[in-house]
Amino acid sequence: MKKLYLFVFMSLFYVSTSKGQNLVITGVYDGNLFTLHPNPLRGGLLNVKSESHTAKNISIFDVIGKQVYLKKTTESQINISNLKAGMYFVKVQQDGKIDTRKLVVE
Repeated sequence: MKKLYLFVFMSLFYVSTSKGQNLVITGVYDGNLFTLHPNPLRGGLLNVKSESHTAKNISIFDVIGKQVYLKKTTESQINISNLKAGMYFVKVQQDGKIDTRKLVVE
C-alpha cells in the first residue's frame, strides 16, 4: 500500500492507494478539534488541548511530509524539544475526527 500526504490549504489529508484501486481520502474533519499553543513555539513543551478527555493520536509532520513525531496520549502537553526550528503540521485524531494545524518552531 502506497501512502501519500497532501497539504491543501493548511489541512493534512491522509491518502491510501493500492494498485488497481481508486484514490480515497479518509477521515477528514473540518472543524476545531483542538487548540495549539504557544505558536510559535520557543521551548520544548507544546499544549495540545481538546474538549474530549479520550485518548488522541498526535502526529507532527515536517514541510516535506515526513512524520517526525507520533504519540497516543490523554495528556494535553507534549515535549517536542528535539524538533529543529522550522514549520510543521500537527495532526490530531480523536473520537473518529481529524484536524490539522500549522506549527512554527523557533
